Amino acid sequence: MTLNLLILVLVFTTSSFSSIQNWTWKRYAFGSPSLSIELPTPSEKTNLKLSEDMSAKVKTIETYQVSSSGLFVMMSFLEYKEGVVTDAKKAAQGAMANVRAQAGLTDFTVEYKELSISGKRAVQVKARYRKGTTPMGFSGVYIVEGQKLWQVNLGYATSDLKAQEASERILRSIRFIPSKS
Repeated sequence: MTLNLLILVLVFTTSSFSSIQNWTWKRYAFGSPSLSIELPTPSEKTNLKLSEDMSAKVKTIETYQVSSSGLFVMMSFLEYKEGVVTDAKKAAQGAMANVRAQAGLTDFTVEYKELSISGKRAVQVKARYRKGTTPMGFSGVYIVEGQKLWQVNLGYATSDLKAQEASERILRSIRFIPSKS
């Protein structure tokens, strides 16, 4: 069975991102091995409700989010049970299908790009769409190694250049922390 991934429901705000000047960027880590990411505010652990079908495939899940001043960030680490086939591109496509299925979204475009993060194969996704009359942006990175999946998803109003800059900074900061031998 191949993994098409995750019920992903993202709620984006369109408020001003002017508070970015007051933010203190710090590194945070999640998963095992740890994926390190630079964020403008601390993340909060959150519970992501999985479908019954998905819950049967998942051994471990950690989910964190940041939602502040026009930027939404969700980071997840999932470890799947043996026998579940993992695939970063299918995870990204599944996440995009869930975003696209949200009510009120139009003009949806998406691009996928393969890349490497700390030597691990990854897929980056960039999407644009309208939520009502507001042009929105979505960026994500999906990394798979064996039964493990790390994902970082970001959403923002494309008219908010500071939120867009923060999103790009966050994506550039993603890397794995080398394990200590």
